[in-house]
Amino acid sequence: MNSLSREKRNEFDIFKDYFEMYNPTAFKSFYYSTKYRCYFNYDVYPAFKRDMHYWFKDKDYYPESHLENPMADGIWYVKPNKGANGDGIIITDDVRSVDMKNAVYQKSIDKPLLQDGRKQDFRMFIAMTTYQGYLRTYVFFDHYVRLAPYPYNEKDLTPQVQLTNHDAYWIDYYETLELNPKYSDDIMKSSMIAFTQHPHYEILYRNFLDILTDFSDDVYNNLNNKTQRNLIHIFGIDVLPDENLKLWMLETNDNPHPTSIDDKRLHVPIWPHPHTGMPYAKTYTKSAIDELITPMQKNKDVKLDKYTMVYEKQLKYNKWIFV
Repeated sequence: MNSLSREKRNEFDIFKDYFEMYNPTAFKSFYYSTKYRCYFNYDVYPAFKRDMHYWFKDKDYYPESHLENPMADGIWYVKPNKGANGDGIIITDDVRSVDMKNAVYQKSIDKPLLQDGRKQDFRMFIAMTTYQGYLRTYVFFDHYVRLAPYPYNEKDLTPQVQLTNHDAYWIDYYETLELNPKYSDDIMKSSMIAFTQHPHYEILYRNFLDILTDFSDDVYNNLNNKTQRNLIHIFGIDVLPDENLKLWMLETNDNPHPTSIDDKRLHVPIWPHPHTGMPYAKTYTKSAIDELITPMQKNKDVKLDKYTMVYEKQLKYNKWIFV
């Protein structure tokens, strides 16, 4: 294992804001612990969109995607390799005219399932751990459904119709950190719902678990028969449903760290969540620390509350290290 510096850096990225906002005195002991790491190596899971393409390109739940311009008909989303929050995405029905390097060209999903007439996708938070000789995958107890600002029209390729990224609801948010809405109060307040409130929650959740099992199996295969350590990796997985309730994995976000920005943006009535009374980003991070990381620190069994284990498989390894 030769990338501890990368792990340390991302450990800092993922949890730094949580400790700065809510428990600054505890960060030092968290950061310097030798009991766990907080990030998979590159050889276990890739960091960027183009690398993820190779991982998922043959999956039946991954949209048709290319690393070079496919010069094909249809509607395409051209995503910068290192982009985030929807920045830099080109939506086009004339992909031959696009000249973007270091990007992923992803074909639009036909007949997306609409919510209140608007396009939707789901941000699902999961955690994977290697602990006590097992790879385990956990799902956070709730997720959020993100809606595009304007009603769906397949011929309208403007971002406010086609993209659900909640960052796009605000004017220059990352520059000002002020909540200056772009749209009417009705649109702003209806921009998200809790996943557990979705009318097709049960079947969509089962479909998501099928994807997650396949994803976990692939991670397991990359981890098995290697030197292991206590480790946790949090993912934000974006999926989009079609009219047949099939879920399509748009991408995985391997560093969805919570910030004060996240909780400011999640101002709609469902947050603070009625079952927790806390902001969403704070809840899923604190729960990961309390339920999954603290047991590693104390060499105790995991006691779950807001996370649910959905996958467990014993690892083979030549040694289990603590560094």
